[in-house]
Amino acid sequence: MKNIRSRFPVYTTLLHLYPKPYRERYEDEILQTTADLLDDTTNTVDKFATWSRIAIDLPANMCRQQLRYVGGIMINETPNYLKRNSLVSGLLLLPFILAIVANGLSKVITGQGLYHSWLWRLPALCIWVLYLPALALGLALATYFTYTVRDTGKVCRPWLQRAIDLKHVWSLAVPAAIAFGILFLVGFHDSAQCWVQNPAHAVTHLHQAWQCTTNTQSFQAFTRF
Repeated sequence: MKNIRSRFPVYTTLLHLYPKPYRERYEDEILQTTADLLDDTTNTVDKFATWSRIAIDLPANMCRQQLRYVGGIMINETPNYLKRNSLVSGLLLLPFILAIVANGLSKVITGQGLYHSWLWRLPALCIWVLYLPALALGLALATYFTYTVRDTGKVCRPWLQRAIDLKHVWSLAVPAAIAFGILFLVGFHDSAQCWVQNPAHAVTHLHQAWQCTTNTQSFQAFTRF
């Protein structure tokens, strides 16, 4: 088997994108099957066709195995409170997503957005664009902190290992990242001009760039909320 790995060094490296348990069980079989297929080819065209099929099937197979692996961890190993709070955080972001989708559909169907509807008026606007994302982010961060400092697993692990345990906390990381992105966009979407027009000047004159940021209408409205 060592000879087969040296025969396909790049392919062997790509197989490391499979989940470790799957790779340990099936890597030798995959490499042997690949070698047999190539040995049965008689010309360059057939070899190219074989590698093309492998290149097409490999990404889909890897994604499928990764989803099965992560799904198995989510069902069997992730604490119930983490799964529950991840779901709640995601649901808190649902009004924002639905409002944006509805606005996009309105533009496509009627040619006009919903900017003059009740959705874009206070206090409804504050609820779905600020309060709910902030609550989702706070819940996700609190749950992440709880998971980091309190190990309820069968095997005791250091807190740093739990802090970077993406296999278990990815379901929290996704809504937390989306919520942070929403809040960042709300507070700073008018401030981009303060940083991107002349990035070198912004970096070397941080005080002026920050003053420009805090004077924008969106940032001042964000801080008032």
